[in-house]
Amino acid sequence: MSVWVNRAFLPKMHINRNMPRAVVYGPKRWGGLGLNTDMYCLQAQCAITYLVRVLRWDKTVANDIITALNAIQMLSGFETPLLEDPTVEIAYKGTGWILNLRAMMGEYEMSLSIEHIRVPQRQ
Repeated sequence: MSVWVNRAFLPKMHINRNMPRAVVYGPKRWGGLGLNTDMYCLQAQCAITYLVRVLRWDKTVANDIITALNAIQMLSGFETPLLEDPTVEIAYKGTGWILNLRAMMGEYEMSLSIEHIRVPQRQ
């Protein structure tokens, strides 16, 4: 994602896009430009915003996301909803957009409560 940002924004700021990254992302007190380097956090924010927006629309895509969340929830076997406690790893379930979003949320200690998610009960 940072490659796209560098290619798009640096020329608009009249900065050569091939400038060394140490100068572009370096702090201003050391002669750098001081640009934000945490693109991973920005990606997490955009993904959460997109998820909430789609779930509020309550259309086909929202139903698909809720179905996928229910399936991952059942496969994980956790008693707490996946996005409410993203700190516990699910390394054995593969990858995907929802699990990557969950990993990003766990890294930044975020949580998200979504209605209509089925949670397995203890038997």
